[in-house]
This record gives sequence, C-alpha cells and structure tokens, in this order.
Amino acid sequence: EILSPSPLETILAMGAYLFQGPQPPKSSPRPPFELTLVSRGEEGVEAVAQSIEKNRPFAAAFVDIRLPGMDGTAAARLIWTLDPRVKIVIVTAFSEYTPADIIQEVGADDIFYLRKPFHSEEIRQFACALTKQWNLEQERERLANELDRANQELESINRSLQKKVEEQTAMLLQSEKMASIGLLAAGVAHEINNPISFVKSNLTTLLRYIQDLSEYFGIVQEIRKTLQEGEPHQVQMLLEALQRLEENKRIPTLLADLPELAHDSLDGAHRVSKIVNDLRT
Repeated sequence: EILSPSPLETILAMGAYLFQGPQPPKSSPRPPFELTLVSRGEEGVEAVAQSIEKNRPFAAAFVDIRLPGMDGTAAARLIWTLDPRVKIVIVTAFSEYTPADIIQEVGADDIFYLRKPFHSEEIRQFACALTKQWNLEQERERLANELDRANQELESINRSLQKKVEEQTAMLLQSEKMASIGLLAAGVAHEINNPISFVKSNLTTLLRYIQDLSEYFGIVQEIRKTLQEGEPHQVQMLLEALQRLEENKRIPTLLADLPELAHDSLDGAHRVSKIVNDLRT
C-alpha cells in the first residue's frame, strides 16, 4: 500500500474529469517500484534465488524480524549469501532487538533497520534512497568492468605495439648490422685489393721474365748441344744470337729484378694474411 501507486487517486481524477468536478489534491509522486510480496522467510529467500536466475536481482528487501517459520535475521543471512548486493532493511519493534543485536544476528554491520511504529514516508524514503544507492553501485560496477575491459584492451594494444616495436627494432638492428658488414666488407676489400694488385702485377711481370729466360736458356741449350755434337762452326752463330737476345731482353736487369719482384709479392701476401688474421680476431 505504501510503495505501490494508489489506485484511488487515479479513480478520483477520472471521476472529476467525467463529472466536471474539482480535481482531487495531488499527493507527492511515487516512484514506480516493482514489488514482490511474500509472507514467509523461506519464500523471500526463494524469490531472491529466482531473481538471480532471471538476471533481475532485487535492489532492496524489507524484512520483518518476526516471520512464520524462518525469522527475519536468518532470512537476511541467506539472502546475502545468495546476493550480497541486496540492501536489507530489518523492520522491528522497540522492545524486540537493539541495532547491536540485529548486527550480531545477521552477521553484517551494513544492515538498515526500521522501528515500529513507522510513518509511511519513512518507507518511501528508505526505498528511494536504497534503490538509488543500489543503482549507483551497479553503475559503478558496470563502469569498473568497462574500465577493466578497456585496460585489458589497452594492455593488449600495448603488448602488440611493444611486439611491433621489438620487431622493428630487431629489423633496424639487423639492417644496421648488414650495413656495418657491408662497410666492413668494402673496407676489407679495399685493404686487400691494394697488396693483391701489385702481387698480380708482379706475377704478370714474372711470367714475362720467365718467357724471356726460357728463350735465353733455349739458345744456351742449343749451344751446349752443338758443342756436344762437334759442330763448332754453328756455335759462333748461336753465341751471336744469344748476345742479341741478352741485349734485347735485358737479361742482366731481368735477373736483378727477380728477387725484388719475389720480395714485393711476399710482402703483399703477408699483408693480406695480416688483414685476414685481424678480421678473424
């Protein structure tokens, strides 16, 4: 009767409209509470269980301390076991329980209590305040869950970004390594190319010298053969050819240049070997 809209007000308003009479005085507006009424504690506990199954939980419960069967404190304990979010108001007479007794019986200190006799406006104020508090708590929980989901998403994004940063860093490091290797290879190639170049040049010259010496010693072999075969008249001709070849090929200079070519080539080979050893180190 206290929390439900009064049907009498609606009837009087309709009658005044139909018979053109004075409008009845308007009482304070009542919020549209959705009520469930039970007469026993067990029924109240069962109603709370069903509301949870339907995902339509109760915001508040007014529980008389004296009920048939299960008393109000036992019912309150079971209700909170099922749904600790329910705001419970224990209705009691002055002579029954003190607030400390109620807290001890229920096992929680955030319970509300209403003394008999009470004014109907007290019930409405309790209902409005407690349902508003319950709604705020649910909204706060919803926002906290959304914030938690947002934080999880941000953490996932951060992990993804961190992974991408690590991948990009690894790629950058790899690129820098390859660039460093490229510079190193170019430097090593340049360092090796210098001694290799004059070693190749010396070997080319040495090959030409070998050809000239082969030709020179070829004539010497013919002179030896001629002398062995007893044909001295041809020796003079071969000696003249040998003299011309020696002058044309500069055989003495060639022979003097050979050790220097060998030493330079060995020095170049040693330089290449040192570069390779330094690179290995």
